[in-house]
Amino acid sequence: MAADSLHPWGWEPAAPLWAAEARQDTVLAAAWTLNRRLQQKLERHDIGETDLCMQTFDLREAQPGKPQLRFPATD
Repeated sequence: MAADSLHPWGWEPAAPLWAAEARQDTVLAAAWTLNRRLQQKLERHDIGETDLCMQTFDLREAQPGKPQLRFPATD
């Protein structure tokens, strides 16, 4: 997979680092940006990265004040 085929939220902040061959920094920049976007989308600034992802994609019923996201169904 070509790196520039990734979603712009992850690729745009990481592209300059990729060009500089700073692979670890590339991954960190993409992860940090995606986390920040997720916090903004869900208005969840009260928890850290791991908890945010675990709660956001949890398959259990959403709790008040803790919105969740779902992936589209696939066969």
